Amino acid sequence: MPDHIGIRAAMPWADKAGLAAIGAVAAFLLWGFGKAIDQPEVPAAILLGAFIFVLTHAILTMSLAGPLRVAQALLGALRLSLPLSALVVWSGLRHPMATDVLGQASTMGAVCVILLVGAPFLMLRLVAPRDWLRYTSLFDTAWTMHLRFLGGLLFVGMVWLVLLMSNALLELVRVPLLDWLLAPEWSGFVLTGLFLGIGMAVVHDLSDTVSPFILFRLLRILVPVVLLVLIVFVVALPLSGLSDIFGPLSAAGVLMGMVLLVLTLLNAAIDRSDNRAVGDGWLGRATRFLAIGMVVLCGLAVWSVAVRVQQYGWTPQRVVALLAALMLLAYGIAYGAIALRGADWKGHLRAANVRLAIASVVVAAVLMTPVLNPYRITTSSQIARYDAGRIDPEALPLWEMAHEWGHAGQAGLLRLETADAQPEGARLHERIALARSARSLSTYRAEDRRQQLPDRMAKLAELMPVRPVGASRPDIFAETSTYRLETWEEGCNRRLPGGRPGCVLIFGGFLPEVPPDEQAILLYRLGDGGVWGGFASFQNGAIAEVQPLMDPRTGTTPDLGVDDIVRALDGGFDIRPSPAQVLWLGDVPIGPAP
Repeated sequence: MPDHIGIRAAMPWADKAGLAAIGAVAAFLLWGFGKAIDQPEVPAAILLGAFIFVLTHAILTMSLAGPLRVAQALLGALRLSLPLSALVVWSGLRHPMATDVLGQASTMGAVCVILLVGAPFLMLRLVAPRDWLRYTSLFDTAWTMHLRFLGGLLFVGMVWLVLLMSNALLELVRVPLLDWLLAPEWSGFVLTGLFLGIGMAVVHDLSDTVSPFILFRLLRILVPVVLLVLIVFVVALPLSGLSDIFGPLSAAGVLMGMVLLVLTLLNAAIDRSDNRAVGDGWLGRATRFLAIGMVVLCGLAVWSVAVRVQQYGWTPQRVVALLAALMLLAYGIAYGAIALRGADWKGHLRAANVRLAIASVVVAAVLMTPVLNPYRITTSSQIARYDAGRIDPEALPLWEMAHEWGHAGQAGLLRLETADAQPEGARLHERIALARSARSLSTYRAEDRRQQLPDRMAKLAELMPVRPVGASRPDIFAETSTYRLETWEEGCNRRLPGGRPGCVLIFGGFLPEVPPDEQAILLYRLGDGGVWGGFASFQNGAIAEVQPLMDPRTGTTPDLGVDDIVRALDGGFDIRPSPAQVLWLGDVPIGPAP
């Protein structure tokens, strides 16, 4: 960071001690707030505001200290920590318990964006007010602040590694170092905050030595490599098809991650000024082409999320994903348009960075206000899909509405409870009551599946063809596990050519000591096109055990195909010795493993 914004060669010892104390006190307070979260006598909104204020104020103070004295940093950090804390509390009011927002990735991600992007603007506003929008100053300030914080975190990790190794050594002579240090419950938090403050103070003293310039030089080498990857991707995209791109949300995540990597490389290449940026040679041209091509990745990311929304409706994650993709698309369009202009394109990119950075802070802030409430958008979307018959009632995210989507989600549950006119109204009410009472999503899903067992058993008994015809009984799947029911149902629903179920249950006297109606061979289709087979034994009329099949000629698992299921459904089988009784599907014998 340049000297004109007030960085001293070394931090005074008083400031170093102040940073260490701020880290330790903040960590202790955060530990205390964490212990108080479950205390009903503490208003959740006040607790949330205090927690976020201490967290953000400590981070900002330690980031600002150095160019500013610690006392000045404490006061200056209030300019961002106070409004940011108010925004988080405002966001927390979406939930019945305001502190629930601490577990929401959308809000905490917005906080991180505001801190990462906003802190350099704040630093310059305090130290060099005339330069707070000047790109060269912002560039140096941002990189130096972030490297200082990363250096402090690295120091914390190294100190704890030294303590752990020292403890392991001293335990050999029965000296429990960590047992002494960590005896109070809060001591681990306090020590971590203390080490972070010390680490950041030390890194500040080395600010003239620890420069991001070497990192920029290394990153520039990767520009042609990433450009080549982008060219191969664009060329191969029409050949491989778009189905894998515009379907899964994970594809959008990969695309956006690549865009962030490209942005990092581009900014390392254009640096803070033309005299430090890449030249106009081959590396400069590669940088320019990469800036132009980035818009392809951005557009595909937006489209990928949009298609997912069209298929399955909104979720809070998709709202945030589309917002992030649109913000990156703004970067892509701006970078591509500027790179195509030609004249002073690197200077125009730097100017665009300032505007886009401010825009990203504004978008992150709006995400925490009622103007853009992901839970309201999501709840309205899912209920509209339910009303239109576009979503299976069993697929409604009821537990998320009850526990994660705040007041909007709970209002959505009340709206769904008016669906008595629907045939599934009673069942829906049961599932809503279960969603409200379940303490976790896994508990809700397990109990919901258990409640669905009788219906699923009856449906599977009706769906699965039986040979000889008429051998089935209504309670045939009564003792079958939920996992097996779901697996067999999926196999039956993988239809055969002609529309018949992709499964069959064949009764027969394969084991002489067991009655023929107490044993059967089960075949069903797999997702990869193959066929799975098993030998089912019955107890009290229900499937009690399933064993793998064996080809008695080889003693190995038989290689079965869809044609074997078709042959069994058409009656093209018989049961005869080989040497024990086995099922013959054409020339293929199969039976229970010994």
